[in-house]
Amino acid sequence: MFGVNKKTREMMERMRRQQEGIINSQRLLADRLESIENKLGIEPPASPSVVKESPQTQIPAKPLREDAGVQVQMKVKPESVSDLKAIPERMGREQGNIEFEIGRTWFNRLGAGAVILGLVYFLKYSFDNQWIGPTGRIVLGIMVGLVMLGAGERLKKKYVIYSQGLIGAGSLALYFSVYAAYNFYHLISPAWAFVFLIVVMTNAVFTAVRHDSLTIGILGIIGGYGAPLLISTGTPLPWIFFGYLCILTLGILGVSIYKRWNSFRLISFFFNQLLILVWYVGMYRNEFILPTFIFVVVNFLAYLAIASGYNIKVKSQVNSAETILIFLNATTFFIWSRIFLQGTMMKDYMGFYALVTALAYIYIGRLAYRLNQEDKKQVYTLFVVAIKLITVAFYLQLSHKYVGYAWVLEACGIFFLGSLLKNRFLVLVGIIVLVLGNMAIPTWSRNENYIAISWLGEALGLFLMGYKLKIPEIRFCGMAVLILGSIAALGNASGYQMYMAKVFLLNWPSFALLLAVSVSGTIYYLYNRLVLEKENYVKTGVGVWALILIFFFLTFENMHFFQLHPYKYFLSPEQLSLSLLWMIYAIVLFSWGLKRNIKGMRYAALGLTSVTIIKAFLMDLAHLATIYRIVLFIILGLILLGISFAYQKKQNLFGRGESQ
Repeated sequence: MFGVNKKTREMMERMRRQQEGIINSQRLLADRLESIENKLGIEPPASPSVVKESPQTQIPAKPLREDAGVQVQMKVKPESVSDLKAIPERMGREQGNIEFEIGRTWFNRLGAGAVILGLVYFLKYSFDNQWIGPTGRIVLGIMVGLVMLGAGERLKKKYVIYSQGLIGAGSLALYFSVYAAYNFYHLISPAWAFVFLIVVMTNAVFTAVRHDSLTIGILGIIGGYGAPLLISTGTPLPWIFFGYLCILTLGILGVSIYKRWNSFRLISFFFNQLLILVWYVGMYRNEFILPTFIFVVVNFLAYLAIASGYNIKVKSQVNSAETILIFLNATTFFIWSRIFLQGTMMKDYMGFYALVTALAYIYIGRLAYRLNQEDKKQVYTLFVVAIKLITVAFYLQLSHKYVGYAWVLEACGIFFLGSLLKNRFLVLVGIIVLVLGNMAIPTWSRNENYIAISWLGEALGLFLMGYKLKIPEIRFCGMAVLILGSIAALGNASGYQMYMAKVFLLNWPSFALLLAVSVSGTIYYLYNRLVLEKENYVKTGVGVWALILIFFFLTFENMHFFQLHPYKYFLSPEQLSLSLLWMIYAIVLFSWGLKRNIKGMRYAALGLTSVTIIKAFLMDLAHLATIYRIVLFIILGLILLGISFAYQKKQNLFGRGESQ
């Protein structure tokens, strides 16, 4: 026994020395690897390093963690068998193998489509040539579809993409066969046709959901909407046609909710609008208005619920596709409503129809804002749709001469809404509507004086709104409309409108120009109260514009007075009075600029004085009688001396800063 123990101890001693040698070798390898990494500038990995132990350190008897190797293997091992199948596909995509992608996917899709088209035309050709009876054709089509479905189900584990093409093609074959059995061959009644179509649609839906395959779903949509187009007898059956579309649409939208496939919604929406257009162009008559309009309403409500109502309920944010769908749904609904209701009593009330629809969108927008405030995109889209409908309502219901004014009021409402929601996008929409309104005002109104006055009143209202709401874009719109109205007023005062006025000063052109002066002065005064450094140049421009308007007002009124009271002795004092008016205006400007220390106003006075002097020498000397020349130059000289004396007396004023 002792000998055995001695041999055992010797064997254990040899094993201990071997283990120590292995540890020393590992330590040397780690040191060399670390030195190499330091020289190359490579950071060591985050994995645990080899622990350097002293020669006296005993090797622990406890083994390494049992799950260590398992963890390492699990990192490499795919999570499921489907991942093993997907590895070649991912490698193909990552390596950009175009040949593999075309051969695997696109040829599969094209082949499935070609088979279905061939089947459709074969059925049609066999019918024309009496090769196969109607029942045999339908049975053949159904058998082909079932075989394709079975083959696709059987191959789905090994060939995912290929099986999807077979399943989609089989669904298409069943779609066409059932629809042809009813509408083309009249082998089944409408009730049974709907039952079979519902069964086929349900199978396609469950197959797409079960396989999680968007491709199968899209092929099913194409088949469902393509059946009425490819197989048609030309006999209009509106209730069957639109009933089928309702079932198909509701099924597709249900799948889009369950799987969150937004492309389903846009594709089905496009096909619905296309089929309505085909129906209207090819088969629609007035006696079909009831089923047609019912489908238009049901289609509109379905997409409104799916794109907006569902997101409000679950408090999710709309994406770009849903935003487009909300806008297009409202647009197409109103267009079809206007077309199909044209032959009814509603044709005279389409403006109110649009207004009611707009109010519904405003309600939904308020509901979305109250229940899901984070989804601002949906709220803004709904409000923009409402604004569009209100704009159309004014155009349709009001007389054309009032439409422009209604659009301007609508723009003001949009500005207020944008301020309430603190949204610049709505302000931009309001500016667009405002531009449309101001373009419409001169187009549909013939009274040029009223146009100028309305623009000036609008300018003041817009600026006051921008002043109260503290929105600079609205203030700029007000000043743009001010320039527009002022130009119109100047044109009326210098042209035919003033010539036709028989009363001095108390006439519409004079009132419009005086209103332009007043509005410009009011805006300048309000700008002084705002004290905005960024808009000082705008304030200065408004002030200069007001002074220019006053200058033209005095000039045109002087011309109009002597037009109404001509001087009979060829010594007309018109030019004399005009020069005197200009000099009086210059004196007022200079005095006010001197009193308030406004450099720009003083410069304007000096400039006007210079213009008056040039006019006196170039024009008045040639047209005035001698007595008027004497009076003009004496008054002109006295005014110039007065201005010079004022500069001498107030010379200490010009060293100070300018007053605001």
